[in-house]
Amino acid sequence: MNTYCNILHNSVVGDFTTFAPNAVVLGNVKIGKNCYISSNSTILPNIEISNNVIVGAGAVVTKNLVSNKIYIGSPAVEMIKK
Repeated sequence: MNTYCNILHNSVVGDFTTFAPNAVVLGNVKIGKNCYISSNSTILPNIEISNNVIVGAGAVVTKNLVSNKIYIGSPAVEMIKK
């Protein structure tokens, strides 16, 4: 967990998950293993994030995220590789 990172009540964080500066995790969030939550991102309450997920800088997570993907934007959507 980096500087100014906020993780609020009843949240569960898996092993080897990293939080960049200013990341905000609101209440009752479950984050899996090996995730990266980028700077200035916000995860809204009652969200589940599976294993091996990257949340991009400034993203706002409004829905559950499935594993092995990258999510960006506001609201956060899967990044599609071209």
